[in-house]
Amino acid sequence: MTAPASDNLATSLREAMLSFVGSVTIITTHWQDRDYAMPASAVNSVSFSPPSMLVCVNRTALIWQALSQGADFAINLIGPEQRHILDHCIATTGAARFSCGIWRRITHLPAILENATAALTCRQMATMCVGSHQIIVGEVSAIHHKTSRSKLAYVDREFYEI
Repeated sequence: MTAPASDNLATSLREAMLSFVGSVTIITTHWQDRDYAMPASAVNSVSFSPPSMLVCVNRTALIWQALSQGADFAINLIGPEQRHILDHCIATTGAARFSCGIWRRITHLPAILENATAALTCRQMATMCVGSHQIIVGEVSAIHHKTSRSKLAYVDREFYEI
């Protein structure tokens, strides 16, 4: 196997990433009396002590405006039964993303999707800019979890129930 030319690295990486299986989430935040949401698969755990998660957000995404100001965020893990909510979030922008599904809001905190497989509220603790994206690490401050055998995964540009 030969290494691709440097101008093809981004394309080769994009193709290789199609083989990675990712969880399906909707990231939410609340900043300056406005709710933001974004579908995301670039989410991962960081540590159990302190309990922390990371999200990667393109700096052109609307949600980045709020996150770049240090806003808390929530990670809503989407199961197969919420697929229609995910599809709605993908197809819309702004406040319209919250018009499908039941979202629980507590003043000045990110919205939590009712009946999500899991919802983790996080306080920002570190950020790092890498290329077009911002890596945001948050300490988990609250967890809502339901037992569900079915999960939704993203691989090869498709969603699968596993």
